[in-house]
Amino acid sequence: MGEEKKIKRRDYLKYTGAAIGGLVVGGALGYLLKPAEVIEKTVTAPGVTTTTTSVPSPTIAPGAITLEFWNFGGIDSEHAFLTYLVDEFNKKNPKIQVTRTQKSWMTKREDLITAWSAGTEPHVLSQDTGSLADFAEMGVYIPLSDVFTSDWYDIIKGPYVPEVLECVKYKDKYWGIPTYFDGSPFLVYNTKMFEEAGLVDSEGKAKPPETWDELIDYAKQLNKGEERWGILFPSTSYNDMVIFSSIAYQNGGRFLDPEGKRIEIDDLGWIDTLRLYADLRNKYKVASPGVTDMDYMKVIELFFSNKCAMAICMSWVPAIESAIGVKPGYPYKLTRFPTPKEKTGKYESTAMLMDATTTFYITSRHKYRKEAWEWLKWIHENVKYWGPNCPTGPIMGRMPALKWQYGQPEYEKVYPDIVKLYKEGKLFKGALPFPSFKGIVEIQEKILLEAVQAAVLGSKTPEEALKTAQPKAQTAYETA
Repeated sequence: MGEEKKIKRRDYLKYTGAAIGGLVVGGALGYLLKPAEVIEKTVTAPGVTTTTTSVPSPTIAPGAITLEFWNFGGIDSEHAFLTYLVDEFNKKNPKIQVTRTQKSWMTKREDLITAWSAGTEPHVLSQDTGSLADFAEMGVYIPLSDVFTSDWYDIIKGPYVPEVLECVKYKDKYWGIPTYFDGSPFLVYNTKMFEEAGLVDSEGKAKPPETWDELIDYAKQLNKGEERWGILFPSTSYNDMVIFSSIAYQNGGRFLDPEGKRIEIDDLGWIDTLRLYADLRNKYKVASPGVTDMDYMKVIELFFSNKCAMAICMSWVPAIESAIGVKPGYPYKLTRFPTPKEKTGKYESTAMLMDATTTFYITSRHKYRKEAWEWLKWIHENVKYWGPNCPTGPIMGRMPALKWQYGQPEYEKVYPDIVKLYKEGKLFKGALPFPSFKGIVEIQEKILLEAVQAAVLGSKTPEEALKTAQPKAQTAYETA
């Protein structure tokens, strides 16, 4: 499995060149480079307007089956790799030809729902796992472990980190092929600023905060107001609420009670997490008043512009670093987000929540399941290259899905602390897949977001905001 793929230089330029161009929105990131050779069309539906980019494929041979594949989001290097994978698959399988359409991450849910309603959904697609429950309940996806049982357990399951496979599991069935996962919550910090402030260990190296109290203290020491904030956090989008929710889970919060009946975002685990956010901005004034207008991408851009010493984030920071062209050697490290001294929620503290952000699914309303499965098995064969060892150029900032990848030096260079935790058996200890249940997307991107904004802006206390949000979330859950 350790053997590297080799491609010719002209092919390398072909695939990487296909990813150099304008700006589009990406997978757990947000902003990407657009393939140069594309056909664009704008599709408008009630309440939805989105532009898609279709990457042309070679002429389809007579009698060949065409599989339509939609890819939502991704970074430029992933686009190049997917172009390469489509081309190689089509060469090896002249009777099965894949055509790829690049879709916006920001409208991934609306696009698929609109297509499903109109009967125009693709044969295969890549999506996150946070929305798995919604689409599985709608009947959009097929459960791979049920339809291709022998292949799933004999070929697919073994190489994966078991906890990553749990991300694609719903109602005891496995629904997709994951390529990597994004973990949350994390803290990115500027090591030079830490050292200059004396926030160091016994060897004089930057020492990250380990508790919420230390985080606040560090932010105070590092804060210079508008010149440089002590810390920034995002609070305007669905992904921002994924980060917030993962901190609440660290603090003993849960979306649902054990019986799966009550939404529990009014529990102390959530309230005190929201109080931390509000206090960073309002009480301690170590975060910009404008954080309520910042999404995760903006926050990390400001971090790499020396506008803050720390930022609350997910594991994809190296992907953003690569996408926005940060000069090599920027002094920073990525670590697990600090935990409260004592959790205040009533459930066990969770070390990390995981979302397999680019997972490949087969849709249910077509007769080409066998052919679609051949495409997914091809993806599975190449998951080992979804990282810095990718043959068409490094894919940065993606947490490995396969056990094998944690033993490779390329991954250890990108994620030294993460690989160390994996080898020590600590990385996935206490980690859970991001919760997936009907209605969670609406709860996250609308109801919870509204509550977080209200508390951070100071129009409601954290308790008031979440007590108001709970019945709305309950209704969204019960009527989804």
